Amino acid sequence: MNTESAGLTSKAEAILRMVQGEVFYDHGTKLSMTVDKHSHSRVRFVLNDGIENDIKGYWDTLEHWEVEIIEPEWYENITDPILCWVSDLSKYERSTARYVTRYDECAPYPYHTKHTMYDFATPVTAEDFIQED
Repeated sequence: MNTESAGLTSKAEAILRMVQGEVFYDHGTKLSMTVDKHSHSRVRFVLNDGIENDIKGYWDTLEHWEVEIIEPEWYENITDPILCWVSDLSKYERSTARYVTRYDECAPYPYHTKHTMYDFATPVTAEDFIQED
């Protein structure tokens, strides 16, 4: 998992971001908010999804808190055409290769090429060209 500094400036900011669903990490320990299962009005700030204790002393180490860097999927923000295996039947089919030029998640066939659209697309890799003897 890749992380970067959360850039927190106060405990209040950390609490607000956690209430909004953000998860933090301090040297690999997950810091998050949960609602008590038995008392739906009690909010807890916990370590590792509540498996461990409340955050307590971690509030004093905000400068170490990090957030996970979410890498975009290959099809998000396509700027140059990407050579892909395309299909309308299965994401595992590897018989037709086309350049995917755009992705539209709202379209019935979201992977667009120059002349048509497909339901599934997977980028072609160097391993796809290696023939085993």
